[in-house]
Amino acid sequence: MSTRIINIEEQLNDAPVSALQKLVVGLCFLMAMCDGFDTLSIAYVGPVLSEDLGIAPDLLGYVFSSALVGILVGSLIFSVLGDRIGRRIVLIGATVAVGVFALCTALASSGTELLIYRFFTGVGLGATMPNLYALTSDYAPKRHRAIMMTMMFIGWSSGGFLGAFLSNWLIAQYGWTAIFIFGGVTPILLAVLLWYTLPESIGFLAIKPGGAEKAGRLLEKINPNYQWQPDDQFITTDQSTQEDTRPDSSEAPPSPTDLLAKSYRLATTLFWTLFFLNLMTAYSIINWMPTLLVKEGIALSDAIFLSAFSEGGGLIGGILLARAVDRFGPNKGLCVIFIVGACMLISLATVDKIFMLILAISTMIGFSITGGQHNLNALVGIYYPPRIKAMGVGYALAFGRLGAILGPILIGYLFNYGFGLKGVFIAIAMIPLATAILSWFLINHIRQSASSSES
Repeated sequence: MSTRIINIEEQLNDAPVSALQKLVVGLCFLMAMCDGFDTLSIAYVGPVLSEDLGIAPDLLGYVFSSALVGILVGSLIFSVLGDRIGRRIVLIGATVAVGVFALCTALASSGTELLIYRFFTGVGLGATMPNLYALTSDYAPKRHRAIMMTMMFIGWSSGGFLGAFLSNWLIAQYGWTAIFIFGGVTPILLAVLLWYTLPESIGFLAIKPGGAEKAGRLLEKINPNYQWQPDDQFITTDQSTQEDTRPDSSEAPPSPTDLLAKSYRLATTLFWTLFFLNLMTAYSIINWMPTLLVKEGIALSDAIFLSAFSEGGGLIGGILLARAVDRFGPNKGLCVIFIVGACMLISLATVDKIFMLILAISTMIGFSITGGQHNLNALVGIYYPPRIKAMGVGYALAFGRLGAILGPILIGYLFNYGFGLKGVFIAIAMIPLATAILSWFLINHIRQSASSSES
């Protein structure tokens, strides 16, 4: 029997979206939803923690950022590990870790304990996200890749959005510890479901020694016109770089230095800078908005409600921008979105504190800043080839987490030195303006690279 060369990308593109692909996106959505809840839960209890545990604003900034430090560490370590040992086992282990340390957080009795438990929760969260992106991208056909990856990550915003309403009820009924008990039990139960239902990446199996048959059997479930044969040889082709990876390749294992190879260097630098700036903005808003609004005299329940609508705006923005990418390719609408975000932040600082007006502005901030981040997340997952995909996403997120760590800490110091809501949000608004300029350069570079590879 002659050897057939099977291009996995082509097999995915030539078939309608299958039940297996929908299952993968659905499971990744649930994992992202748990991650969103566990990441944002500390923001919703921030005002209560300040009173119950006597935590000063500057220390509260460190508590907010401790999970982000853990996310940075987890992204750097487990994105590489996911490319080497597979996405499935990393995702299941990380989901269990998030649950265990969320339960530990419920037992914390001091700011120091909160710092420690939130750090290790963050390590689990950091291990999850790059591998979620890589697994979703590995199963997505090119024509739906941006929307499928965005729909997966929208699970994160959904967890934050629904978590705000759930947190209001849990805090009122059972106190702040109930939020972390719920945030711990849920991912542990999800990990059991994942063990029995989550498949490994086809692209990873295709380049893993002895993984060809498993890859073929999974591909049969996606494309009814394909039937696996023992002599089949799989390749994975990234449409942007036209790079093939064969299972018998003598290439060295994926290394972070691959991201700075000549063909990726400029895009990698721009991705890292954009993630740093935009996640600095996003996490400053996510973590501090409830506390700052309470300081301005808004009731805690209303402050959480307003913050939730920021995440709700992110859901809408992410979907609309992803559809634009699938239809038109990477486009400069992303630049406009970030400019809108800057204008909305300035508006929040200057308008009267009328509930419905703040609600509209908060929703538009989420639409632009969080929705823009969803778009960046999809772009970085699409750009890199399968061999370094998880690492590419992971390192971009890691640089983003540096910004996310610094943002809440800097806001804490600004707040401690007498900056009110107006001063803080005007300062934050300068960041999306820089993000808009850099995103223009990134989109130009990606489009030029795609044109060069096609000619």
